[in-house]
Amino acid sequence: MLNKDKINDALCDMYDIQNRSVVHGFDVLAKDGDGTDTTIEDCISNVIDILESLLLLKGSSRDDETEEFATQDSNVKYYIGDIEQRIGEHQPTTSIRFRTEGDPQAYLADIVKGFFGDEPNEDEPNSGVYWDETMEKVCYAGNFTEVSKDHFEALQGHLSNMTGYGFSEQEAA
Repeated sequence: MLNKDKINDALCDMYDIQNRSVVHGFDVLAKDGDGTDTTIEDCISNVIDILESLLLLKGSSRDDETEEFATQDSNVKYYIGDIEQRIGEHQPTTSIRFRTEGDPQAYLADIVKGFFGDEPNEDEPNSGVYWDETMEKVCYAGNFTEVSKDHFEALQGHLSNMTGYGFSEQEAA
């Protein structure tokens, strides 16, 4: 039987797959070898949209599931931020959503620190720049912009919510 918990579990899995596909660079690949323009990211986004629609039909929303990150304090602000990468000559940008009560620049930097996995390899002379385990890719915090809560929520099907995915939050878990 399909219930809210199963849909939420599937959504969490798809968000994780979406994030990892970007990190490893296979999100831009064609979904098959038949000459299609449809990418793996297109397919992942389609599945996420369908799961979010199912969740709405069941009388819930994706943000209900993330209440653990919510706070009673009215000081929470909402942001769209960029994680900049360098992969050889390519410089892709991954745009994300996050919310925090504190310094958004520090929070984005903490998310970036854990972007390539559990053990960040900081580039010693360049604070805030991290290498992946193969030493072929680097990432660093880009720009961020404060947005309204309504805009933050409207982008839930388009940008991953990285609230709670900061390196220090992963270590504490």
